[in-house]
Amino acid sequence: MPITDQSQRQQALDPSQSFIVQAPAGSGKTELLTQRFLNLLTTVDKSPEEVLAITFTRKAANEMRQRILSALQLALQPKPESAHKQHTWQLAKNVLQRDQREKWDLLNNPNRLRIQTIDSLCAYLAKQLPILSHLGSNISISDDAAPDYQQAVDATLASLEDNVPWADALASLLLHLDNNTFHVKQLLSSMLAHRDQWLQHV
Repeated sequence: MPITDQSQRQQALDPSQSFIVQAPAGSGKTELLTQRFLNLLTTVDKSPEEVLAITFTRKAANEMRQRILSALQLALQPKPESAHKQHTWQLAKNVLQRDQREKWDLLNNPNRLRIQTIDSLCAYLAKQLPILSHLGSNISISDDAAPDYQQAVDATLASLEDNVPWADALASLLLHLDNNTFHVKQLLSSMLAHRDQWLQHV
């Protein structure tokens, strides 16, 4: 007799609890997340913006938004025959009822669905707190951080004569690489691009 995970999937839709969902590719994780998002939309106090989904990439965020919009479109149609789609259809139907009562107009205003990348969420928070973030309000996300890494390395090397705490380490690095500043800049820039791998050890 095949083992079903339907009870776990149903449990994961409970908005009062948090879950980690682990499953192989093609097992329906995105569908489950779509269902949870739809379910959460029916529980918000006033606006759909109260529900926030965070992804790593823009592609994943766009796919998630499209999944939710497709589910809402599907809910305008008669109930599907497939048992797999019926649950999503019912959840989306509930959202549309709430949408109509609250006048959200989600199908015509899909940007009200807060599905963002981690980067865009951080940028949003920084813009809301310009003084605390020390970044001001005019910030943007760069797709190519290489020039920023280069600028940081140049500033670091320029501080070599300023008796900074890391001056001795820089001097040792330059001596080890025969004062080849071009090579040093390449190495440091490469390190910055992979700082998630070594920063915790510093």
